Amino acid sequence: MLCVNNSKKIVFMAKKKRLVESLDEDELAYISEKMYPIKTNIIDFESCKVHIKCKNSHQKEFLKQLDDKNNVICFGEGVAGTGKSYISLAYSLKQLLNGRCEKITIIVPTCPSGGDGIEIGYLKGNYDEKIGPFLEADIDTMKKILKKSGNSNYNEVIDYLIKDGKIDFQIVNYIRGKSINGIILVNECEQFTKENLKLILTRIEDDDSEEDMLTKVIITGDLTQCDRKLINNNKNKSGMEYAMDTLKDLDEVSITHFDNSDVVRSKIVSKILDLWN
Repeated sequence: MLCVNNSKKIVFMAKKKRLVESLDEDELAYISEKMYPIKTNIIDFESCKVHIKCKNSHQKEFLKQLDDKNNVICFGEGVAGTGKSYISLAYSLKQLLNGRCEKITIIVPTCPSGGDGIEIGYLKGNYDEKIGPFLEADIDTMKKILKKSGNSNYNEVIDYLIKDGKIDFQIVNYIRGKSINGIILVNECEQFTKENLKLILTRIEDDDSEEDMLTKVIITGDLTQCDRKLINNNKNKSGMEYAMDTLKDLDEVSITHFDNSDVVRSKIVSKILDLWN
């Protein structure tokens, strides 16, 4: 029995060898690619989905304004916990994963929370270590978005996109002279001055590589939570407030306002905001 099996195996191998020898280089390469595909990265991005479920009417309005291709600059302004950052990050991720933009650039404010008297001084470390604490909120939110959308590999996807430069974090101190295309996302924008916002908005560059590629700036913030001494002590408008007032009549600009009734973070947050002076 063993000899018969060995004999069949020898005959099969001989036929396989003759078949391989009869193929030219292109046919061999095609078969090899199908049998042993080259994995360029460990993430299957085609299977990554982003489902955006709006929880209040202003989230729906904000998302509608973001989806409008005529809107280049979209403001989402209002109280904490209303989902402004969540919607803007979810929308941006969806466009990136669907191939509608090459890159998401997140401009980060490096202003400690809480105002006067609680500064912790300079952070030790290199550039990445210094700005790391200011990136955590957006990174955690993006992972939460993918997780809620049913992606089991949400950590790996976001980590890979950051490592590959598809999600890029910049601080306003170092963007002078740069041109930025794709989606520019500015959360916590109440912390930026008028000069900061002018610098950010003049970085916009159209992506001419493909006709359908997005160019969009998304700006969110809560004007009641500005911690910048430069703004508060001089009773100046924050850059976000000034930008909305100045640009509101442009056809390419949309403004969506959120209020206490839109709070989705926790029911008690809405009650706190109603009582807080």
